[in-house]
Amino acid sequence: MGLNVYSILQHDTLVMSRDAVNKIVDRMHTPINR
Repeated sequence: MGLNVYSILQHDTLVMSRDAVNKIVDRMHTPINR
């Protein structure tokens, strides 16, 4: 899943499903593997 913060910030409103929000939150809680 790709989520570009700069693209999101160009808009006043962001519409997402609850499932999409949950996936983003899960991804944010996952450590970055580099």
